[in-house]
Amino acid sequence: MVGLQAKYFSEQGHQVCLFAAKDSYFSDGKGGMLFIAGNLPAGQVNPVAAWQAYWNDERSRNALRDADIVCDASWGYYPYAVAKELRHIAHEQHGPDPGFTTKPPVDKPNLIGVSHNHAKRLSQMSGVTFRGVENGIDLDNYPFKKDKGDYFLWLSRIYEPKGTHKFIEICNKMQVKGVISGGSFGDRDVYVNQIKQMVDNSQYVTIEGKIGTDSVSADGQKGVGISHEKKVELYQNAKAVVIPSIENLQIINQPGQLYQFIEPFGLIGIEAGSCGTPFVGLASGGWQETITHGLNGFFANSLEEYIYYLRRIDEIKPEDCRRVAEHFSYKRMGAEYLKLFEEILAGRSW
Repeated sequence: MVGLQAKYFSEQGHQVCLFAAKDSYFSDGKGGMLFIAGNLPAGQVNPVAAWQAYWNDERSRNALRDADIVCDASWGYYPYAVAKELRHIAHEQHGPDPGFTTKPPVDKPNLIGVSHNHAKRLSQMSGVTFRGVENGIDLDNYPFKKDKGDYFLWLSRIYEPKGTHKFIEICNKMQVKGVISGGSFGDRDVYVNQIKQMVDNSQYVTIEGKIGTDSVSADGQKGVGISHEKKVELYQNAKAVVIPSIENLQIINQPGQLYQFIEPFGLIGIEAGSCGTPFVGLASGGWQETITHGLNGFFANSLEEYIYYLRRIDEIKPEDCRRVAEHFSYKRMGAEYLKLFEEILAGRSW
């Protein structure tokens, strides 16, 4: 998301400095710079060490001080520690909770959620105002394809709240082909092993690529399961992407520990929709903004409802999936961030 925001800001003539991980894409052409957090790829950067390195290096520290606005997308609110030395700060929170128990040490911290539902929830949880900007994608990276294959696709983090095990149960019950692909930060070995065992015992579900705690992303970097091109191919040929999320659950092998996960945005539904593929899942959080029941997918609450709607999946037109996804272009996202930045620079902080 940050890379796409930087891309749009640069396209609009702004000079952009991007602080990111090794191998991050960046093309400014306006005198901006890419500052790398050590020599590590995404998923392996220690955020505290990265921020300390940025601030202790004169070149990157001056870039931060000279910026009209510093927009932080970390989960740690680190720039607020030096707020008096920066002109303006905003923070976009990508996680499902605010990430703090005491608000950042400024009167108006300019906090942003990645959907309107997310912003409302974060505001209620923290007592501090969050504004909402829906995430976006580069639609050119997810080309439309009308004709579909014969399988349902689950693609996400191998993470209990994403319902990987429920996807396997659905495919087994329907006796239909299912494909699992994914793996990222937050994977837990005990759950990954459970999923591998369930797949081994299934006649219908297979794993595409490598899954596990070292599968950082699906963007072709060393050690990950599949390339971006393969991910797009899976999206394009799936009959539907199925993410049977669980909002409240008991974590396996951790008795008495309950966990709640409300989807902040739901990027997978938009990526799939751009490829012309419908989404079926729980109406959790941001999914309510990206999916319209009966238009570009279906919402379901039980095993029986998933089966019912997946049997009706041919009612969803690939063209409608693409049309909805086109609203979520990175250009729309970038323009909305710029509007918020203009408010901040004009003294209308929140």
